[in-house]
Amino acid sequence: MNNNFELAKKEFKERVLDFSLPIKMLSIGSNSKKENVENVDCAKDLDLVIVVNDSIDCYEYSKKISSILKKIILDSGVLITAYPIKEEAYLKGESEFLDNVRKNGIEI
Repeated sequence: MNNNFELAKKEFKERVLDFSLPIKMLSIGSNSKKENVENVDCAKDLDLVIVVNDSIDCYEYSKKISSILKKIILDSGVLITAYPIKEEAYLKGESEFLDNVRKNGIEI
């Protein structure tokens, strides 16, 4: 696995944990599929879902993590997209996207 990719994922997780306690952080998308884990040397993007407490304002949370994302993207060259989702929506939401996250997301 591309070292920049792993370092970017690790740094993002650590930096988010510095200011909040998300319920879960999940990697989604083509680069997180189990069959691709061994062969992602060409990985240039990382899609994450951050499951947060229902009391969290996802818009404000997105604003907070945007500066973290910007720094990591510039330092690593790995494009990271993060989607905060409230816990209730993650657990009970009915959409193809949420079904996919619950079924295929890999916890980081």
